[in-house]
Order: sequence, then structure tokens, then C-alpha cells
Amino acid sequence: CESRAVSYEEIGNDIYPKAKICLDRHNIKYSKHQARIITQKDYDEFDQIYVMDRSNLRNINRIIDDNKHKIKMLCDYEIEDPWYTDNFDKVFDELVEGILKI
Repeated sequence: CESRAVSYEEIGNDIYPKAKICLDRHNIKYSKHQARIITQKDYDEFDQIYVMDRSNLRNINRIIDDNKHKIKMLCDYEIEDPWYTDNFDKVFDELVEGILKI
């Protein structure tokens, strides 16, 4: 499992500090990370690609031609971006719920 961006704002940045706090609270291990944009090569290498909301779905479809239908919403509802809402624990719970349904 890896993470990719669909925009350039955070490219090269490490995991957001508040996200690290949430991961620590849930005993999730992580290492130094540098955000990078998704590429066609990623699409070719991964079996499935999941997004959290329709905005990311639109953006990723501008970058990648999903001819193999690998790109999907993680949940049947949109997961808010905690960078804007500061609600990292709620998003963590929603991500776990979505991942467990895969």
C-alpha cells in the first residue's frame, strides 16, 4: 500500500505532522515519506487504486487513462480531507472501515 498525490501542492513534503500524531496514537508505523504525484507507471504496477473523494477521482482521471478500471472510491461515501477539517481521527476510522471492506 502506498500513497500518491493528484496535485502538486505537497510534492516532496513529508507526512503532515498532525497525520503523524494520529498514526502514532493508533500505533501505526511509518517512515520518512516524500509526497509524489501518481504516474502511469504507478497505474501499471498496482492492482487497485483507491481515492477518498470525487474530487480526487476527477483529478486522477485527468492524469491516468483508467482503461483497466483499477481506480475506485474507497468507500461508498466521500471521506473528508483532514488537512482542511483537522479531523484526523474521524478520517482514520473511515479509512479503516473502507480498507476492511476491500
